[in-house]
Amino acid sequence: MSVLQSIKSILTKLRELNFFSTIYINFITFSFDKAILFPILIFGRVNIKNARKGKLVFDCPLKTGLLQIGKHGLGFLDKRNCCTIWNIAGILYISGKARIGQGCCVEVGENATMTFGRDFNVTGRSVILCSNHITFVDGCLLSWDLLIMDKDWHSVISTVDGSILNLSKPINVGNHVWIGCRSTILKGVNISDNVIVAANSTISRSIDKEFVAVSGNGVLREDVRWEY
Repeated sequence: MSVLQSIKSILTKLRELNFFSTIYINFITFSFDKAILFPILIFGRVNIKNARKGKLVFDCPLKTGLLQIGKHGLGFLDKRNCCTIWNIAGILYISGKARIGQGCCVEVGENATMTFGRDFNVTGRSVILCSNHITFVDGCLLSWDLLIMDKDWHSVISTVDGSILNLSKPINVGNHVWIGCRSTILKGVNISDNVIVAANSTISRSIDKEFVAVSGNGVLREDVRWEY
């Protein structure tokens, strides 16, 4: 890359950066000496909720842009008007570089815990709702229009004894997992390492095998891997 191209790239990133929100979230989250590193960068329109209530825990050395929220990466999204929602009322652990694309909604409820492993990347316009516990290990790539939730949000109640039948259950996504666009991951699911989830899949049961491509109908192919 030439010097001119490098300068152009830097200017483009600065133009997209939401300076006010970036300053706000860093100085709310960190002490002054850490905040001036600007580990969190906010891009575009981002609705930040519960910044003083929730907790971000970085299990890695801090550096500029470690967590990027609202970064434009999908050409079909309206760069100016598409809003990202960042609502952390519980605890979010971050183990390394993480990127939350434009138009996503990331929510961690009170008393809930979510973990982003190293090199976590969600492309854009996806929804992650954590009311209990969701873990993404290292190298996970999430496409657009995903829904990931560890709770049904409406109770199913037994008419025999009045007990709730659909309690929330943790979700665990292993290392180097690629989840294709418009897929849904439901409560109680464990996904092994090196799994590809095909587009438009609904995953309601755990995937125990590694190096497989799966859909909502089961294993599509074994002995496969993916690169990014």
